[in-house]
Order: sequence, then structure tokens, then C-alpha cells
Amino acid sequence: MKPTSLIISALLLSALCAVVFSENSHGPEKCCFDYVQKIKYESAIISYKNTHPSCARKAVIFTRRDGKELCADPSKDWVQHIIEGLEMGQTKNE
Repeated sequence: MKPTSLIISALLLSALCAVVFSENSHGPEKCCFDYVQKIKYESAIISYKNTHPSCARKAVIFTRRDGKELCADPSKDWVQHIIEGLEMGQTKNE
């Protein structure tokens, strides 16, 4: 086999490996960079999740009925209040 063919084959193989390994990464699904200051209608929130530990900023991601996601600071009292309401199966209408 010619040296150029060997080099091209090695490059193609390494490119293929890079694609395969990048698709199997287990990094964060979504990270937050800004927080909302307040949520006007708590009753519109249907679920929440915490951001992945590898995200630079710790946050709670609230999901509204319309599918929109809002990032909030988990250290805030109002955020904890909404989480408690969701865990109890009820939210307070405001």
C-alpha cells in the first residue's frame, strides 16, 4: 500500500472514531447562564429539574404548560416554594 493511501485511510478512520465517540458523550442536556427574577404565574409551572453537575452555574429549570423552560436560582426562597408545591402536587395561584 502506498504511503499516501495509508495516511488517508488513517485520517478517515480517526475522523469516524471522533464522530462515534462524540455522539456517546454524557455531558449536560442543558445548562443555564441567566436566571429569571420571578415567575408571575406559579400555576403555569408543571415540572422542574436541576441542571447537570457539570454545568458552570447551578440552576433549577422550570417547565411551563406551554413547554417553555425558565432557569431559576435554586438558593432563592421563591424557587424552593415552587419546588415544594410541585412535590406536593399543588401550586399556589397568584
